[in-house]
Amino acid sequence: MRINEANIEINRRDGKLISVTIDMPIWDKLGVDNFISVNLPLFGIKTFAKDELDADVAVRESITAFCINSEKFGKGLESELKLIGWSFNEQKNDFTSMSFEVPNSNSVIDQIMQTGEHFAEKLELTC
Repeated sequence: MRINEANIEINRRDGKLISVTIDMPIWDKLGVDNFISVNLPLFGIKTFAKDELDADVAVRESITAFCINSEKFGKGLESELKLIGWSFNEQKNDFTSMSFEVPNSNSVIDQIMQTGEHFAEKLELTC
């Protein structure tokens, strides 16, 4: 059995990416330089912020950049997510649902995943 740790819904119009809705854990830590280090490991992203408001902006901007770069320079968002461990749940017309799952036999990873803050938001994109 696998435990669902994160979800993403990808919406397109005429094949072009228009929005993503994401629900996943993120981690942040205050560094010795008083900047906040923000980790989005399910996207392979680490970014920095000066305060908590800036951290929210940094998360949104990092995800947006990942999506746009996947479309423009990669093989598309769905393909890039598949390469980093995401699985398809549903795919029809201009809608795709994917999730990141951890085997429940891997209790260490499962515990780590449950310690992060939860980021859940719909991001409008123009690609």
